[in-house]
Amino acid sequence: MDVQIKDFLQQYLDRHNLGWQGREKALEVELSSELAQLLAWQESPRVLWTWDLDTALDNPQAWLFAPKSQGLERLLGTINGFITCCHFPSSDRGPFRPHFLWLFHLCYQARQSWEEILPVVVDMVDGSISGQLEHLLDLDGRPGTPLPREKRRLSFRRAYWQGCNYVKQYLRERSKPWAQRAREDLKQRLDDLETYFAELGEEGEKQTRLEEESLRFSPQVLVSLRGGALIYWKNAPRPSALAACEFPAPPSQRGEGPADAPG
Repeated sequence: MDVQIKDFLQQYLDRHNLGWQGREKALEVELSSELAQLLAWQESPRVLWTWDLDTALDNPQAWLFAPKSQGLERLLGTINGFITCCHFPSSDRGPFRPHFLWLFHLCYQARQSWEEILPVVVDMVDGSISGQLEHLLDLDGRPGTPLPREKRRLSFRRAYWQGCNYVKQYLRERSKPWAQRAREDLKQRLDDLETYFAELGEEGEKQTRLEEESLRFSPQVLVSLRGGALIYWKNAPRPSALAACEFPAPPSQRGEGPADAPG
């Protein structure tokens, strides 16, 4: 987890051309006024970004970036719609082809949980899925629409549902082992509670506790949309370049739509 968040923060800072120096379990960052405003940071522009709770506690001015932390949520919020339309220059012959990049946020909820940002690229001409973008923050496109370019044939609504269908397929393949382990873990937890109340000789609270545990730790995946962008490529990402920004997370309150109704 620490390495994944550290890499994410470094990519984010490099993408925004911000200087930083490595420290033990932290990065010393010089924020620009624009980014400080986006992040609602009102302290000194030189700040310690850390993914370690002990480091944050030892340094009152440090900013903690951990799963479900306010800092990480704000940072992810700045990525939403980080580009609206761009193209990637290429010397290859032929027109540029329009694609849409969707950023899906997946939150796996159980006793052992994690989250990930899933960047999905949809071809806006034939509706095919080009796959996931391997390095989300390595985008180095030029603003605006290029010439010559192919005409977009797919509506944005249709492209969204193509992305949603991809997420469903991804979850069917990815979440089965995790869901099975989560159900086994929940069953063991419920059995332990049954034994505990039987030994205690108190039946009054047992049913309520069992229902609370089942509701809290039954495995499910919450899906929301973080943002997207229209991108013109001559050579779109290959489907084999699959990757996601992933990090473990503690169970959270459930307030988003289920995986079968993304967004």
